[in-house]
Amino acid sequence: SVENASTMTLEYEVKGHSQNGITWEINKFVDVQDDSNGAIDSFLVKSVTFTHNRQTGQRTRIELQPGGAL
Repeated sequence: SVENASTMTLEYEVKGHSQNGITWEINKFVDVQDDSNGAIDSFLVKSVTFTHNRQTGQRTRIELQPGGAL
């Protein structure tokens, strides 16, 4: 079950190392509209892990937290 969006940590794995030509960076805010998790807000990028292999190509794992969380 999903907790309140203000207390959740989100993790995504996406194709590529950037979005719209801008490389993912920690300590930056991103807008999230994830209806399935009830997360529709700006979240702070907590960690970014870049990977690359022949089978999946470039991938990025992104961990997000609400802007006011520590």
